Amino acid sequence: MPAEMLSEIRQARRALSRLSPDDRRRLVSKIIEALDAARDEAADGNSSINLDGLDRVIASTAMAIVDIGALDDIEFATLVSEFEILLVKLSESFHANARPPTRDVH
Repeated sequence: MPAEMLSEIRQARRALSRLSPDDRRRLVSKIIEALDAARDEAADGNSSINLDGLDRVIASTAMAIVDIGALDDIEFATLVSEFEILLVKLSESFHANARPPTRDVH
């Protein structure tokens, strides 16, 4: 997970009152791109992972981007906080699955 995206989300939460609806839509577009990249990373070479839920999150967020930009500060902060958690969890999960299995030495 690019640290820049997580940093941008945190900065946006601190500056919510100064973010215009366009700024909010741009941030959510970047989050969608990050989710899409994480999805591609997970799918790359691993056909056993079911990504339907993530695909639905990406699609529904993209379809609601105009409405998301108009959320009040508290709703928007909650939404981007949840996306931050999701991005971190996806990154942790995918990187954990990418590690080679460890061997127990007896």
